[in-house]
Amino acid sequence: MKNKKLTINIGIISFMIVFIILCFVTFAVLSLASAYSHLNTTNKSVDHTTHYYELSSRGERLLKDIDDNLYDIYQNSSSMTDYFHQLESLKDKIDIITISGHIIQYDVIQDDMKLHIEVEALYPGEKLYQVITWKIETNKEWNPDQGLDIL
Repeated sequence: MKNKKLTINIGIISFMIVFIILCFVTFAVLSLASAYSHLNTTNKSVDHTTHYYELSSRGERLLKDIDDNLYDIYQNSSSMTDYFHQLESLKDKIDIITISGHIIQYDVIQDDMKLHIEVEALYPGEKLYQVITWKIETNKEWNPDQGLDIL
C-alpha cells in the first residue's frame, strides 16, 4: 500500500477571504466604538442642556419675583430717593439676594452648575431693572479626562 499524505491546498483566494473577513470585523468594532462614544457625548450634552434650562427657569422665576417687588416698592414710594432707599427691604422678601447700591445679585445653584445674575434696579420709566450679568459657572474644579477607553 502506498502512503498518501494528506495535504491541504490553500491558495491566494483563501488568504484574500480571510483578510477580507478580518477587515470587516475590524471595521465593525471601530464603528461600534465610535457609536458608543457618540452616545456618551450626546448624553452629556443632553444633561448639560437640561441643567442649563432648569437653572435658567429658576433664575427667571426669581427675576419675576424681584420685578413684582420692585413694582410694589415703586407704588409705595413717594420719590426716587425713597424708592432706592426702600430697595433694602427687598432682602427681607427674597432671602437669597444681595444688594449693593442699586445692584441686586443672586446665585441659583443646581448640582455642579451655578447661574450668577446681576440686575441693576432703575427708577421706573420704561423698565424697572436692567440685567447686567447672566452667566453659567461651574461649582467644581475642572479635572481633565486623561484616560483612554480601550475595548
